[in-house]
Amino acid sequence: KTMSLRREHEAQMKIMVHEHQDELRKVQEELELQKSK
Repeated sequence: KTMSLRREHEAQMKIMVHEHQDELRKVQEELELQKSK
């Protein structure tokens, strides 16, 4: 039972990391837009 809990936790961590990378990409794109002005 603990194994499935750990696997579930890892899945949630991967989702969080993926969402975080998405946010970072948006921020970087906005910075690039401001630079090009």
